Amino acid sequence: MPDSSTPTSRYAVAIKTLLFSCLNALTLTTAHGDDLPLFNEQFDSLLTVPIEALMNRHVTVASRYDQRLSDAPATITVIGRQQIAKMGLDNLPELLARIPGIQVDYDSKTANRVPAFNVRGQYNAQVLILLDGEPINDQVNPKPMIFAHHLSLHNLERVEVMRGPGSSIYGNSASVAIINLITRSQMNEVQLEAGEHGARRIALGLSREQRDRGVSLFFEGIGDDGQRYTDLFERYDQTTTSQDPNQAYTLHLKGRYQDFSASLFHTRMKQEDFYLFGDLGNGDNYDESATSILSLGYNPVLSDSLKASFDLGYRRFEDEAQSLGGVFSPAPNLVIGPYFTHQILSFNSHFAWDMNDTHTWSAGLAYEKSDSPDAFVMSNYDVRQQPPLYLGASTVLDDPDFRFITDVTRTNRGLFMQDEISGHNWKLTLGGRYDSYNDSSNRFSPKVSAIYWLDTSQQLKFHYGEAFQAPVMSRMYNDNNPQTLGNPELQPAVVKTFDLGFSRFSDRYAASINLYHSETEDIVMAVPTELEGQLQFRNVGSQRTTGAELESTLPLSDQATLRMNYQHILANDFSSSQPLDTASPEEYVAKRVGSFDFNYHWNRWNFNLSGFLHSGNPVLPEQDTVAVFDTKIQYRYSPKLSAHFKIKNLLDTDWDSPAPGTGLGSEGDTVIRATPNRNRWFYAGLNYQF
Repeated sequence: MPDSSTPTSRYAVAIKTLLFSCLNALTLTTAHGDDLPLFNEQFDSLLTVPIEALMNRHVTVASRYDQRLSDAPATITVIGRQQIAKMGLDNLPELLARIPGIQVDYDSKTANRVPAFNVRGQYNAQVLILLDGEPINDQVNPKPMIFAHHLSLHNLERVEVMRGPGSSIYGNSASVAIINLITRSQMNEVQLEAGEHGARRIALGLSREQRDRGVSLFFEGIGDDGQRYTDLFERYDQTTTSQDPNQAYTLHLKGRYQDFSASLFHTRMKQEDFYLFGDLGNGDNYDESATSILSLGYNPVLSDSLKASFDLGYRRFEDEAQSLGGVFSPAPNLVIGPYFTHQILSFNSHFAWDMNDTHTWSAGLAYEKSDSPDAFVMSNYDVRQQPPLYLGASTVLDDPDFRFITDVTRTNRGLFMQDEISGHNWKLTLGGRYDSYNDSSNRFSPKVSAIYWLDTSQQLKFHYGEAFQAPVMSRMYNDNNPQTLGNPELQPAVVKTFDLGFSRFSDRYAASINLYHSETEDIVMAVPTELEGQLQFRNVGSQRTTGAELESTLPLSDQATLRMNYQHILANDFSSSQPLDTASPEEYVAKRVGSFDFNYHWNRWNFNLSGFLHSGNPVLPEQDTVAVFDTKIQYRYSPKLSAHFKIKNLLDTDWDSPAPGTGLGSEGDTVIRATPNRNRWFYAGLNYQF
């Protein structure tokens, strides 16, 4: 259970004192005269989006080129910079918990609180995350953020979330959702924030834009001393208390010159103590992960009707972690964990040809090459010897014969085409992509989409698509692990999805309802082998999911807006051709998920209250409905300076995430899975634009 009595650190108190001292001083010099009406008008325009503008928002995620949201052949939710800023959220999982059809949990069994996304009833779904069009995903683990636990929202212009299959454009991992993060190019501001438990954040954005060139830099550093937890379960009864301190930083540098562009992105996070691989280890447990992305682009306009893009990318993923072994480990005070690097070289080309006003054709080529140079064990003992030899400090056992993932190289080649044809009040999209792997079956992923406008404010959308999830390399080439065997014969899981949606936009509200049905075959699961206590990954699962999503925006007045969404899973049936030794995947998923965002602005003040709710997960029988609310109050002193106060988990809700697999351990015949999340935290901060 969380212990709320932990005092705020002296460092955080000092920062907060400094912040409010600056505010008091600035109050004396802030203009309050003739510029107030003009300033209020400008401020209001930043916080309100006309309802008709929602339909005319532009997105790129559906077809890899710019198009109106209402024309996009997909079910998409867009969150813009203004909405992100006023909600007071800091990282991507917090935002995704407020997107229709997505439930966010945190897995402390696979790693230290790595975000896990349940999308449209599919547990731990392989979601494709793009940063300015460049994938963040790796080829090793199905969780897209396992090497990037913290993806900041403070550098984003907008977030596009496409639900449903996207393999016809993007290939692997785009089976149930695609999240496209569009970063800001114009940003000259500094942000300071401090909060409870030593929480601190500093962010700096610099940019310079001209007609044919531009450069921008974003840096953010965050950290806290962690929350204190008591009465925790620990399978070896060594401790029942812990804390969860962490620190992270993000650096993003990008530039453009005429048709050329370059981007360098790096994020690193270190988490300490708390649960790691399901075990507590205060003072010993830590998980430090990093993601680096370098991309070079060339985007020529070949003619008025033909555009092209060529992108060369390099992604590098790192993870260094260690966890304290239990009382039954082969040596006293043994700490052990992975020392791992993974890299991907990629090339993508895309062509879009506007043949006429009603016909657009696009195509592209893709290539990826991935491998894992380091996949070694790090420990203070040489566990290759029996009994283990004590080494003192943790040492990387870089023995090529003792890798935990076989040293192999994966290559993938893809070719896609898409044709969009429009009529007076209809639009038809046909497309498909063929992917060829050197270590798995080849796949063709087709797509059909139709849009019909009933009138200028109402439309129907129908989509059918097939997608695939290539088996990740850790499941194919898991090595030197007698408990869980890899399987080089694994085949891709295949997802077939139908979507039917209706949307209406008026001057009083915007609303949409989407019905979906998905069928997934050849799901990879770890199942028992003939040897007792041994598992192997195999294609044994199938799943049928049917559900409905509702989304609405209501302008309650000139100052107030309410956004709401709700998902209800009508059917979620999983079956396996072989017995499982753990809970079935659908038991980790809530049947009802919803969220809301209420915003009210007046004069120089803005008030926001948002939250997410979901019904209980069957694997956590003691946890009923979860409701977590956040609030942010902002006061703008001048067009350049603002201050805010925010509270996360406003009602101090106790809520847990489930640990998968064998969980945190067992009490008798009961598997313990409940892993506590953070309670209420207070923050205050300043934002200065220059």
